[in-house]
Amino acid sequence: MTLEARSLSFGYRKPVLRDLTLRFEPGRIALIVGPNGSGKSTLLRLLLGLLDPSDTGVCTLAGRPVHALTPARRAEHLAYVPHHPHVGYAYTVRQYVSFALASRAPASDAIEAALDQIELRDLGDVPIAELSAGQTQRASIARALAQITTSSASPRFLLADEPTSALDPRHVGQVLSIFRRLADRGVGVVLTMHDLAAAGSIADDVSVLDSEGRLEAQGPPEVVLVPGVLERVFRTTFGVVESQGCRVIVRRDHHPEAAAIR
Repeated sequence: MTLEARSLSFGYRKPVLRDLTLRFEPGRIALIVGPNGSGKSTLLRLLLGLLDPSDTGVCTLAGRPVHALTPARRAEHLAYVPHHPHVGYAYTVRQYVSFALASRAPASDAIEAALDQIELRDLGDVPIAELSAGQTQRASIARALAQITTSSASPRFLLADEPTSALDPRHVGQVLSIFRRLADRGVGVVLTMHDLAAAGSIADDVSVLDSEGRLEAQGPPEVVLVPGVLERVFRTTFGVVESQGCRVIVRRDHHPEAAAIR
């Protein structure tokens, strides 16, 4: 009951993804990292069935091609947090979150629970247009939470594209804890992130794409998030230090960035 990409290649005017084979499992947090333009967002959209793998390969959910499923069926299994959510600015936060349940019976409790988890209940009646970028991102996460937690389908996956890019440090920790709890309840979580410090601390599995959209490395974070792999992909230098019992990988330049590796 997995979500898979098999021998997947895809491009627009030029190739973006090249011969990717990836497998995502329920109950685990999978991290996809890579430089800008490596195809991470495109990969998520293919896995969600929002793009048709017209070149080669296929994306499957429990063995069935994802793009062949109806939108309603996909929505039972797959929730999505886009990097830049396209929101109707006339809607309130609560209305926007409720759209995740449009094809289901009313579930106001689920909407309020999602708003509570993401600390947006007090802004529920505020128009999206009045929110900050971080608050809008949290509203998008709440929408996906309401969708995936009210579904009784199996398997269930939440896919999120840079879900913490606009968040302050406290809310980054909050959102990652929510993702961990989802995984502990059997939901597969697939994330693209550039924040290696945050992502490496919760990921069960890591896939690294290179600038040509090829799979550079795949495995547990302590094996994949290492200087040799990251230097080849990001073309900058990394080092490793020990901090408070954690192995930490540090970017060696004027703006050090640490990636905690369990």
